[in-house]
Amino acid sequence: MGHSFIAQLQRRRFSTTGFTLVELLVVIAIIGTLIGLLLPAVQSARESARRSSCSNKIRQLATALLTYESAQTQFPPGGTTTVTNHCGLDGNTNNDARAPWTVLILPAMEGQAQYDLYDLNIAFAPMKGQTGGNRSRQFQPNADFKCPSDPNSAGDKHTSNYFGCQGGGTSHACAYGDRYVYSNGILHPNSKTKMKDITDGTTNVFLVGESKYGLHQDASPTNNSQSWDSGLRVYAACCQIPLGLCAARDGLNSSKHDPSQSHQYGILTRVFGSTHPGGGHFAMADASVTFLNDSIDLAVYRLLGQRASGAVKTRD
Repeated sequence: MGHSFIAQLQRRRFSTTGFTLVELLVVIAIIGTLIGLLLPAVQSARESARRSSCSNKIRQLATALLTYESAQTQFPPGGTTTVTNHCGLDGNTNNDARAPWTVLILPAMEGQAQYDLYDLNIAFAPMKGQTGGNRSRQFQPNADFKCPSDPNSAGDKHTSNYFGCQGGGTSHACAYGDRYVYSNGILHPNSKTKMKDITDGTTNVFLVGESKYGLHQDASPTNNSQSWDSGLRVYAACCQIPLGLCAARDGLNSSKHDPSQSHQYGILTRVFGSTHPGGGHFAMADASVTFLNDSIDLAVYRLLGQRASGAVKTRD
């Protein structure tokens, strides 16, 4: 009897009790709550890192533009063509476009090897479906022109998230339907802007801004997508587009259009935008970078696109 009593005590001492169903559900609920609290913080930290990377990229582009200006005593043209009529965009789409600003600054971005692949004396295709000229060298991805926050620029996409500012306001130089061409900014078709032309002050004029509206290859895999090294879209009677350039005309991020689903040619010429929450990056003519909120006063925003407005530009 004594041995039996001792054995029962030992069994009780070393036995373990499992979780009840209620306890298990409570633990799962607590873990779920913690994940719910941590996930937004993780996502915010990741976006902060992507936004910082984007800021550095657009600063690098602006610095390269200033390096070019220092060597050539003028900024590169926003895009070059061999024609002059109607803002330099009336001509042959396969033959008349030359190097865009994005190619001309490559030597100042440690991109000499890439630059040497092109022949600047022959045409640059504006869209993937065009032929001839430098077409066989174009339409390859370049990470220097991609914002890491834009899912449409991930992987092997040959997109660009950084457009030169061709001007601002509601008075354009030329129009093809809702596609606008400006000449009151720093980078526009066949521009030859010198530092002395920026009378509003280099800290008060856009040089490059973010865009998420470029003609995406998913919406047109073989024909109408653009690349970071696309030439201006010259055309004979219609359909001209100053690719790689945008004006501060419509509000920042004012369009919800997704270019990977379809192409809207006018939006990319008049709406800057980014996938960063609340606004987008702009590099000014002194290579400083600012993040502007979507809520910026539209009148001030339009003035910032102009190199010589003569107006006072007050940013909040």
